Formats: sequence, C-alpha cells, structure tokens
Amino acid sequence: MVDAAEGQSQQAIGEAIGAPASRMVALVDELEQRGLVERRPHPSDRRIRTLYLTGEGRKLLTRGRKVASEHEEDLLRGMSQSDRERLAALLQKLVEQQGIGSGVHPGLSGPTHSGDAR
Repeated sequence: MVDAAEGQSQQAIGEAIGAPASRMVALVDELEQRGLVERRPHPSDRRIRTLYLTGEGRKLLTRGRKVASEHEEDLLRGMSQSDRERLAALLQKLVEQQGIGSGVHPGLSGPTHSGDAR
C-alpha cells in the first residue's frame, strides 16, 4: 500500500487498510527498523509523517510480486481464462460483502487481473 500511496500519511494508509492506529505504528516501526520504509515530515504539517519505500523496500516488493505471480500461476494452472475471471469476480464479491481489506491491494482494481501480481 505504501508503494501505491507513497507520500501519504501513516494515518491515511492505516485507514485504507483498516489497521488501528496503534497497530499501524508498530507495523511501520518494524518496517522502518528493517530498512524497508522511511517516515518523512509532511511538507506543510510537521505533526504528520509521510511514508516512502526505501530502495531495499522496492527490491523486496519486486521480489514478492514475482513470487506471488509464480504462486498464482501454479494455483491456477489448468483453469481456463474464463474460469480464472469468474474466480476473481467471486473472490472480489466476498471481499466486498465481508468488508475485508478492500484497499489492501490497490493495484488490483478489478476481477480481470489473473496472472498480474500487482
């Protein structure tokens, strides 16, 4: 989410993924300690910290996307494109009905991204 919303506040990103503020602070602390994200001061409000991926964070994200894409291909092997699209649509419906982290994967805006591990 930081990649898709780089420069947004920690609070805004936490709200987008449905993370309570206390959990978001702990999560960002850990990511920062691992050198994957950095907090920067907001340009006009010094009380707000904005989030950015580091070079190391970008490398790990690229690697994770590759692994996810390979895993998705393994899971869906043998399924037709129409079956893949139907599965994605059903999963999207489940997310919407249950209100589960709909903003967690902002690169996946619709049900037709099978094979696209954004």
